[in-house]
Amino acid sequence: MVAISPPSYLEGPKRMTRHMHPLSFRQVHTSANYFKYSFFPYTIVLWNGLPASVVQQADLEEFKRCLSPTLLPSRP
Repeated sequence: MVAISPPSYLEGPKRMTRHMHPLSFRQVHTSANYFKYSFFPYTIVLWNGLPASVVQQADLEEFKRCLSPTLLPSRP
């Protein structure tokens, strides 16, 4: 694990929908692919796509165990 300072645009959503989990982040919208697929914007998309049962794990090892290749979409 690496300590990385989060960027200023990393915020929670303004309102929750039934498709979001409680730890979702607001997506960064951009028209430039070089930024869209950079670390934070792309990781937000992946994180928000995970089920709540996975992101709410209290233990890192349990979180890793709950992840499976079928949960993560293939990268373009």
